Amino acid sequence: MTETHFGDRYQLIEPIAEGGMGTVWRARHVGLDSTVALKILCAARAQDPHMRRRFLREARLGARARHPNIVQVHDVGETDGRPYVAMELVEGRPIDEWIEWENPTVSDFLWVVLQAIAGLDAAHNARVIHQDVKPDNLLVSRNTTGVVAKLIDFGISRDPSEESLSDSATVVGTLHYMAPERLHDRTPDPRADLYSLGLVLYEGLAGRSPFRGERVDSLVREIESGRRIPLRKLAPWVPSELAYVVERAIRVDPDRRFQSAHAMGKALQKARRRLAPAVLSRRLGDPDEQGRGSLSPLTFSSTPPADRTRLWFITALGVLLGIATVAALWHGAPP
Repeated sequence: MTETHFGDRYQLIEPIAEGGMGTVWRARHVGLDSTVALKILCAARAQDPHMRRRFLREARLGARARHPNIVQVHDVGETDGRPYVAMELVEGRPIDEWIEWENPTVSDFLWVVLQAIAGLDAAHNARVIHQDVKPDNLLVSRNTTGVVAKLIDFGISRDPSEESLSDSATVVGTLHYMAPERLHDRTPDPRADLYSLGLVLYEGLAGRSPFRGERVDSLVREIESGRRIPLRKLAPWVPSELAYVVERAIRVDPDRRFQSAHAMGKALQKARRRLAPAVLSRRLGDPDEQGRGSLSPLTFSSTPPADRTRLWFITALGVLLGIATVAALWHGAPP
Protein backbone atom coordinates (compact mmCIF):
# COMPACT_ATOMS: atom_id res chain seq x y z
CA MET A 1 0.00 0.00 0.00
CA THR A 2 1.49 3.36 -1.06
CA GLU A 3 0.55 6.81 0.17
CA THR A 4 -2.20 7.30 -2.42
CA HIS A 5 -3.01 3.80 -3.69
CA PHE A 6 -4.50 0.71 -2.14
CA GLY A 7 -3.34 -2.16 -4.28
CA ASP A 8 -3.77 -1.75 -8.02
CA ARG A 9 -7.54 -1.24 -7.93
CA TYR A 10 -8.19 1.81 -5.74
CA GLN A 11 -6.72 5.28 -5.42
CA LEU A 12 -7.22 6.81 -1.98
CA ILE A 13 -8.44 10.40 -2.11
CA GLU A 14 -9.20 11.42 1.48
CA PRO A 15 -10.34 9.84 4.76
CA ILE A 16 -14.06 10.20 5.48
CA ALA A 17 -14.34 8.56 8.89
CA GLU A 18 -12.26 6.55 11.32
CA GLY A 19 -13.39 4.09 13.97
CA GLY A 20 -12.30 1.11 16.01
CA MET A 21 -12.46 -1.27 13.05
CA GLY A 22 -10.63 0.86 10.52
CA THR A 23 -10.83 3.85 8.21
CA VAL A 24 -13.34 4.76 5.53
CA TRP A 25 -11.78 6.55 2.55
CA ARG A 26 -13.17 8.41 -0.39
CA ALA A 27 -11.53 6.42 -3.14
CA ARG A 28 -11.56 6.04 -6.91
CA HIS A 29 -11.89 2.68 -8.61
CA VAL A 30 -9.10 2.96 -11.15
CA GLY A 31 -10.57 0.60 -13.73
CA LEU A 32 -14.12 1.99 -13.64
CA ASP A 33 -13.16 5.60 -12.85
CA SER A 34 -15.92 5.71 -10.23
CA THR A 35 -15.86 7.08 -6.69
CA VAL A 36 -16.63 4.78 -3.77
CA ALA A 37 -16.45 4.67 0.01
CA LEU A 38 -13.62 2.24 0.78
CA LYS A 39 -13.62 0.74 4.29
CA ILE A 40 -10.25 -0.81 5.18
CA LEU A 41 -9.71 -2.89 8.30
CA CYS A 42 -6.90 -1.41 10.38
CA ALA A 43 -3.57 -3.27 10.37
CA ALA A 44 -3.72 -4.31 14.04
CA ARG A 45 -7.20 -5.84 13.78
CA ALA A 46 -6.38 -7.46 10.45
CA GLN A 47 -4.10 -9.81 12.41
CA ASP A 48 -7.03 -11.00 14.55
CA PRO A 49 -9.01 -13.83 12.87
CA HIS A 50 -12.12 -12.94 14.91
CA MET A 51 -12.04 -9.33 13.70
CA ARG A 52 -11.44 -10.40 10.12
CA ARG A 53 -14.52 -12.67 10.24
CA ARG A 54 -16.61 -9.91 11.79
CA PHE A 55 -15.48 -7.40 9.16
CA LEU A 56 -16.23 -9.71 6.25
CA ARG A 57 -19.57 -10.73 7.77
CA GLU A 58 -20.60 -7.06 7.79
CA ALA A 59 -19.87 -6.91 4.07
CA ARG A 60 -21.80 -10.12 3.40
CA LEU A 61 -24.89 -9.05 5.35
CA GLY A 62 -24.78 -5.55 3.88
CA ALA A 63 -24.61 -6.99 0.38
CA ARG A 64 -27.56 -9.27 1.12
CA ALA A 65 -29.81 -6.37 2.17
CA ARG A 66 -30.16 -4.64 -1.19
CA HIS A 67 -32.51 -1.67 -1.38
CA PRO A 68 -32.38 1.97 -2.62
CA ASN A 69 -32.47 3.13 1.02
CA ILE A 70 -29.55 0.95 2.12
CA VAL A 71 -25.96 1.79 1.20
CA GLN A 72 -24.90 -0.73 -1.42
CA VAL A 73 -21.82 -2.96 -1.26
CA HIS A 74 -19.92 -3.08 -4.56
CA ASP A 75 -16.77 -5.06 -3.86
CA VAL A 76 -15.07 -7.11 -1.14
CA GLY A 77 -11.45 -8.18 -1.15
CA GLU A 78 -8.04 -8.13 0.50
CA THR A 79 -4.85 -6.26 -0.29
CA ASP A 80 -1.55 -6.80 1.54
CA GLY A 81 -3.34 -8.71 4.26
CA ARG A 82 -5.89 -5.91 4.80
CA PRO A 83 -9.56 -6.81 4.11
CA TYR A 84 -11.62 -4.06 2.51
CA VAL A 85 -15.19 -3.32 1.47
CA ALA A 86 -16.04 -0.90 -1.35
CA MET A 87 -19.45 0.69 -0.88
CA GLU A 88 -21.69 3.25 -2.49
CA LEU A 89 -20.47 6.73 -1.57
CA VAL A 90 -23.30 8.76 -0.03
CA GLU A 91 -22.76 12.51 -0.07
CA GLY A 92 -24.99 13.28 2.86
CA ARG A 93 -25.25 14.13 6.54
CA PRO A 94 -26.47 12.12 9.53
CA ILE A 95 -30.14 12.87 10.06
CA ASP A 96 -29.58 14.95 13.21
CA GLU A 97 -27.02 17.15 11.42
CA TRP A 98 -29.33 17.41 8.41
CA ILE A 99 -32.11 18.69 10.68
CA GLU A 100 -29.76 21.21 12.26
CA TRP A 101 -28.36 22.48 8.96
CA GLU A 102 -31.44 22.44 6.74
CA ASN A 103 -34.28 22.90 9.25
CA PRO A 104 -36.52 20.70 7.06
CA THR A 105 -40.29 20.69 6.95
CA VAL A 106 -42.26 18.06 8.82
CA SER A 107 -43.23 16.64 5.43
CA ASP A 108 -39.60 16.14 4.36
CA PHE A 109 -38.60 14.72 7.74
CA LEU A 110 -41.40 12.15 7.75
CA TRP A 111 -40.55 11.22 4.16
CA VAL A 112 -36.96 10.53 5.25
CA VAL A 113 -38.16 8.32 8.12
CA LEU A 114 -40.50 6.45 5.77
CA GLN A 115 -37.52 5.71 3.52
CA ALA A 116 -35.56 4.41 6.51
CA ILE A 117 -38.49 2.15 7.38
CA ALA A 118 -38.52 0.84 3.79
CA GLY A 119 -34.81 0.07 4.09
CA LEU A 120 -35.33 -1.78 7.37
CA ASP A 121 -38.23 -3.71 5.86
CA ALA A 122 -35.97 -4.90 3.03
CA ALA A 123 -33.19 -5.79 5.47
CA HIS A 124 -35.55 -7.74 7.74
CA ASN A 125 -37.00 -9.60 4.77
CA ALA A 126 -33.42 -10.58 3.88
CA ARG A 127 -32.95 -11.89 7.46
CA VAL A 128 -30.68 -9.03 8.46
CA ILE A 129 -31.27 -7.12 11.70
CA HIS A 130 -29.28 -3.89 11.88
CA GLN A 131 -29.02 -3.62 15.71
CA ASP A 132 -27.51 -0.11 15.67
CA VAL A 133 -30.14 2.20 14.17
CA LYS A 134 -29.29 5.74 15.28
CA PRO A 135 -28.85 9.19 13.70
CA ASP A 136 -25.19 8.55 12.79
CA ASN A 137 -26.25 5.52 10.75
CA LEU A 138 -29.00 7.24 8.78
CA LEU A 139 -27.56 9.55 6.12
CA VAL A 140 -29.69 12.12 4.31
CA SER A 141 -28.79 13.67 0.97
CA ARG A 142 -30.55 15.52 -1.85
CA ASN A 143 -30.83 14.71 -5.51
CA THR A 144 -33.03 15.87 -8.36
CA THR A 145 -36.03 14.05 -6.89
CA GLY A 146 -35.73 15.43 -3.35
CA VAL A 147 -34.38 14.11 -0.07
CA VAL A 148 -32.99 10.58 0.06
CA ALA A 149 -32.24 8.48 3.15
CA LYS A 150 -29.68 5.68 3.35
CA LEU A 151 -29.09 3.22 6.19
CA ILE A 152 -25.38 2.60 6.70
CA ASP A 153 -23.02 0.60 8.95
CA PHE A 154 -24.08 -3.01 9.30
CA GLY A 155 -21.06 -3.65 11.52
CA ILE A 156 -23.03 -5.33 14.33
CA SER A 157 -25.95 -6.56 12.26
CA ARG A 158 -27.20 -10.12 12.78
CA ASP A 159 -28.85 -12.93 10.94
CA PRO A 160 -31.25 -14.45 13.50
CA SER A 161 -30.28 -17.93 12.35
CA GLU A 162 -26.56 -17.39 12.96
CA GLU A 163 -24.56 -17.31 16.16
CA SER A 164 -23.14 -13.99 17.29
CA LEU A 165 -19.47 -13.28 16.75
CA SER A 166 -19.36 -11.20 19.95
CA ASP A 167 -18.66 -12.28 23.51
CA SER A 168 -21.86 -13.77 24.94
CA ALA A 169 -21.52 -11.51 28.00
CA THR A 170 -21.34 -8.36 25.91
CA VAL A 171 -24.26 -6.37 24.55
CA VAL A 172 -23.14 -4.32 21.55
CA GLY A 173 -24.87 -1.23 20.25
CA THR A 174 -25.57 2.35 21.27
CA LEU A 175 -27.22 2.45 24.69
CA HIS A 176 -29.36 5.55 24.09
CA TYR A 177 -31.12 3.92 21.11
CA MET A 178 -31.13 0.36 22.42
CA ALA A 179 -34.47 -1.40 22.89
CA PRO A 180 -35.17 -2.50 26.49
CA GLU A 181 -35.08 -6.21 25.69
CA ARG A 182 -31.60 -5.91 24.20
CA LEU A 183 -30.19 -4.83 27.57
CA HIS A 184 -30.63 -8.41 28.81
CA ASP A 185 -31.58 -10.63 25.90
CA ARG A 186 -29.21 -10.73 22.96
CA THR A 187 -31.59 -12.68 20.76
CA PRO A 188 -31.96 -10.51 17.62
CA ASP A 189 -35.45 -9.24 16.89
CA PRO A 190 -36.53 -6.90 14.06
CA ARG A 191 -38.82 -5.03 16.48
CA ALA A 192 -35.75 -3.72 18.30
CA ASP A 193 -34.75 -1.87 15.10
CA LEU A 194 -38.22 -0.30 14.97
CA TYR A 195 -37.86 0.88 18.57
CA SER A 196 -34.55 2.56 17.72
CA LEU A 197 -36.00 4.26 14.65
CA GLY A 198 -38.99 5.34 16.75
CA LEU A 199 -36.57 7.21 19.02
CA VAL A 200 -35.01 8.92 15.99
CA LEU A 201 -38.53 9.93 14.90
CA TYR A 202 -39.34 11.21 18.42
CA GLU A 203 -36.17 13.31 18.62
CA GLY A 204 -36.74 14.87 15.23
CA LEU A 205 -40.24 16.03 16.18
CA ALA A 206 -39.51 17.00 19.79
CA GLY A 207 -36.05 18.47 19.26
CA ARG A 208 -34.59 16.44 22.12
CA SER A 209 -34.38 13.01 23.68
CA PRO A 210 -37.31 11.59 25.66
CA PHE A 211 -34.87 10.57 28.41
CA ARG A 212 -33.55 12.73 31.21
CA GLY A 213 -30.92 10.39 32.57
CA GLU A 214 -27.33 11.35 31.81
CA ARG A 215 -25.58 8.65 33.83
CA VAL A 216 -25.61 5.12 32.47
CA ASP A 217 -27.49 3.65 35.44
CA SER A 218 -30.28 6.25 35.36
CA LEU A 219 -30.59 5.97 31.57
CA VAL A 220 -30.90 2.19 31.83
CA ARG A 221 -33.67 2.55 34.42
CA GLU A 222 -35.60 4.91 32.14
CA ILE A 223 -35.21 2.60 29.14
CA GLU A 224 -36.34 -0.45 31.10
CA SER A 225 -39.31 1.23 32.82
CA GLY A 226 -40.60 3.30 29.91
CA ARG A 227 -40.49 6.42 32.10
CA ARG A 228 -39.95 9.07 29.48
CA ILE A 229 -41.41 12.42 28.52
CA PRO A 230 -44.51 12.00 26.32
CA LEU A 231 -43.96 13.49 22.87
CA ARG A 232 -46.83 15.98 23.05
CA LYS A 233 -45.46 17.40 26.32
CA LEU A 234 -42.45 18.63 24.37
CA ALA A 235 -44.18 19.21 21.03
CA PRO A 236 -47.86 20.10 21.60
CA TRP A 237 -48.25 20.89 17.90
CA VAL A 238 -47.84 17.18 16.93
CA PRO A 239 -51.30 15.77 16.05
CA SER A 240 -52.50 12.85 18.15
CA GLU A 241 -52.46 10.34 15.29
CA LEU A 242 -48.80 11.04 14.53
CA ALA A 243 -47.89 10.97 18.24
CA TYR A 244 -49.65 7.61 18.54
CA VAL A 245 -47.39 6.13 15.84
CA VAL A 246 -44.25 7.41 17.58
CA GLU A 247 -45.30 6.24 21.03
CA ARG A 248 -46.34 2.82 19.80
CA ALA A 249 -42.95 2.33 18.15
CA ILE A 250 -41.10 2.95 21.43
CA ARG A 251 -43.20 0.88 23.81
CA VAL A 252 -41.23 -1.20 26.28
CA ASP A 253 -43.03 -4.45 25.47
CA PRO A 254 -42.09 -5.53 21.92
CA ASP A 255 -45.42 -7.34 21.60
CA ARG A 256 -47.20 -3.96 21.89
CA ARG A 257 -45.06 -2.27 19.24
CA PHE A 258 -45.52 -2.53 15.50
CA GLN A 259 -44.75 -6.12 14.62
CA SER A 260 -43.02 -5.34 11.34
CA ALA A 261 -41.42 -2.44 9.49
CA HIS A 262 -44.17 -2.78 6.90
CA ALA A 263 -46.87 -2.22 9.55
CA MET A 264 -45.02 0.78 11.00
CA GLY A 265 -44.56 2.27 7.54
CA LYS A 266 -48.26 1.92 6.72
CA ALA A 267 -49.26 3.60 10.00
CA LEU A 268 -46.82 6.49 9.56
CA GLN A 269 -47.81 6.97 5.92
CA LYS A 270 -51.48 7.10 6.91
CA ALA A 271 -50.77 9.64 9.68
CA ARG A 272 -48.71 11.76 7.27
CA ARG A 273 -51.50 11.83 4.68
CA ARG A 274 -53.91 13.14 7.30
CA LEU A 275 -51.72 16.00 8.50
CA ALA A 276 -52.98 19.51 7.85
CA PRO A 277 -51.00 21.57 5.31
CA ALA A 278 -49.90 23.92 8.11
CA VAL A 279 -48.34 20.98 9.97
CA LEU A 280 -46.70 19.47 6.88
CA SER A 281 -45.08 22.79 5.95
CA ARG A 282 -43.95 23.54 9.50
CA ARG A 283 -40.18 23.69 10.00
CA LEU A 284 -38.83 21.41 12.72
CA GLY A 285 -36.85 24.29 14.16
CA ASP A 286 -39.83 26.65 14.43
CA PRO A 287 -40.13 28.11 17.94
CA ASP A 288 -42.91 26.67 20.04
CA GLU A 289 -43.88 26.63 23.65
CA GLN A 290 -42.08 23.67 25.16
CA GLY A 291 -43.78 21.58 27.81
CA ARG A 292 -41.74 20.68 30.86
CA GLY A 293 -42.72 17.03 30.60
CA SER A 294 -42.71 14.50 33.41
CA LEU A 295 -41.19 11.15 34.18
CA SER A 296 -44.52 9.39 34.42
CA PRO A 297 -44.81 6.29 32.23
CA LEU A 298 -46.30 6.77 28.81
CA THR A 299 -49.98 5.93 28.71
CA PHE A 300 -51.79 4.95 25.56
CA SER A 301 -55.49 5.47 25.04
CA SER A 302 -57.45 2.37 24.17
CA THR A 303 -59.34 4.53 21.66
CA PRO A 304 -57.58 4.59 18.27
CA PRO A 305 -56.79 8.07 16.88
CA ALA A 306 -59.43 7.78 14.13
CA ASP A 307 -62.14 7.06 16.74
CA ARG A 308 -60.98 9.99 18.85
CA THR A 309 -61.18 12.20 15.74
CA ARG A 310 -64.76 11.09 15.05
CA LEU A 311 -65.68 11.70 18.71
CA TRP A 312 -64.26 15.22 18.50
CA PHE A 313 -66.16 15.87 15.25
CA ILE A 314 -69.48 14.71 16.73
CA THR A 315 -68.93 16.83 19.85
CA ALA A 316 -68.04 19.91 17.81
CA LEU A 317 -71.04 19.37 15.53
CA GLY A 318 -73.34 19.20 18.55
CA VAL A 319 -71.94 22.47 19.89
CA LEU A 320 -72.43 24.21 16.53
CA LEU A 321 -76.02 22.95 16.23
CA GLY A 322 -76.71 24.22 19.74
CA ILE A 323 -75.37 27.66 18.88
CA ALA A 324 -77.41 27.74 15.67
CA THR A 325 -80.58 26.81 17.57
CA VAL A 326 -80.06 29.54 20.16
CA ALA A 327 -79.39 32.07 17.41
CA ALA A 328 -82.57 31.08 15.54
CA LEU A 329 -84.65 31.34 18.69
CA TRP A 330 -83.09 34.71 19.52
CA HIS A 331 -83.81 36.20 16.08
CA GLY A 332 -87.29 34.70 16.04
CA ALA A 333 -88.28 36.14 19.45
CA PRO A 334 -90.59 39.24 19.50
CA PRO A 335 -88.97 42.61 20.38
